[in-house]
Amino acid sequence: MQLVYPRGCLHKYERCLIFFREVIKTPKESIMFFRFQKSLLVRFIVVLFLLGGVLGARLHGQALAAPPGSILPGEQVEGYSIFTFTPVADAYVNIGSPASNYGSSTTLRADASPNLHSFLRFDVQGLSATVTKATLRLYANSSSSLGVVARRVVDNSWSETTINFNNAPDTTNNLRSSGSFGANAWVDLDVTAHITGNGTYTLGLLSLSRTAVSFASREAGAHAPQLVIETHDGPVPTSTPTLTPTSTPTSTPTATSTMVPFPTPIVDGNTFTFVPIADTYVHVGTASTTSGVGDLRVDGSPVLNSYLRFGIQGLSGTVTRATLRLHVYNSSPLGYIVHRVDDNHWNEAKLHYLDAPAIGSALGSSGAYGANTWVEVDVTSYITRNGTYSLALTTTSYTAIRLVGRELPYSPQLIIEMAP
Repeated sequence: MQLVYPRGCLHKYERCLIFFREVIKTPKESIMFFRFQKSLLVRFIVVLFLLGGVLGARLHGQALAAPPGSILPGEQVEGYSIFTFTPVADAYVNIGSPASNYGSSTTLRADASPNLHSFLRFDVQGLSATVTKATLRLYANSSSSLGVVARRVVDNSWSETTINFNNAPDTTNNLRSSGSFGANAWVDLDVTAHITGNGTYTLGLLSLSRTAVSFASREAGAHAPQLVIETHDGPVPTSTPTLTPTSTPTSTPTATSTMVPFPTPIVDGNTFTFVPIADTYVHVGTASTTSGVGDLRVDGSPVLNSYLRFGIQGLSGTVTRATLRLHVYNSSPLGYIVHRVDDNHWNEAKLHYLDAPAIGSALGSSGAYGANTWVEVDVTSYITRNGTYSLALTTTSYTAIRLVGRELPYSPQLIIEMAP
């Protein structure tokens, strides 16, 4: 039974009555309940709660049963309401079996290598106020020291019974990472940036670890995923949000338009700081393997190249300087080279060495640097206006270089300075 408490029905006695009315439905069950309460004090308190509940229900009205498939507890306190939705579809996909479907599984899985990631779709209805917070809640069957990342997915057309790695929709910008968590516990991820009102929403789930993590799927029953939405009185959208593409520049370099909603930059006067909307690396030694989550890597032998894509918006005027800023784990006497990439259609979750876009001309090199520090390379000649830009990293060093990816703290930055 799913319960919705009507406005004003917040008294503890009313809730107690609702609970006992659903849990103890017959005289026989009531007798059994009291028989197992050995404490006279407990029995006395229960009687008081039941009597208070009867009085509260008469004063404030009865609890209402929610229609099938609707929200779980939805309660209102001075204009605030909480709604809980379960997925209408969920599944995971596996690069190791790219044509296989796992939509009926009782688990959702995520792994950085080999690539496993999950999708969840929610049908949000019944909201009549402004969304103040949206939280994706997942029940973890296993622990993780690095956690998982929730990502926005624009395409809602996938089917739970046919989705696989080959036809899975693209995941776009990160919403929030979970941090570490233990097994057999609920994990919360803030997805407010994606959930704006009534409509259909898909969320992607990727792991930061190369150790697989498992969550309960909607087929798992009591531990099914939840989307918990908090609202406050005010207007909200009544249909699926419309994502407006960023306009495409018409001169070189060509920055292809995209349906991905770009992250809002950090603005400090005339300086704009952007984080990537996608990044990954490819490995010639495992040419068909993807590495879309976690670190970025660069090596001259065996060849490892990294790719980053930025969505630039909000600029008005002349770009005076653009700097790619990356945080490195290890030192390098040779450093890395930053190149332009004119093809912006690569998919972070699916990119591998065999289908990686062509690497263009060099924009600049880092030179030597130490470990655990920020490294900057000037890319002003490439970044000239609003649009989508891809960059590649290569090196002539035969010692692998490790850099922080966008899913982790100290994520890459593209810092753009504008003329006053």
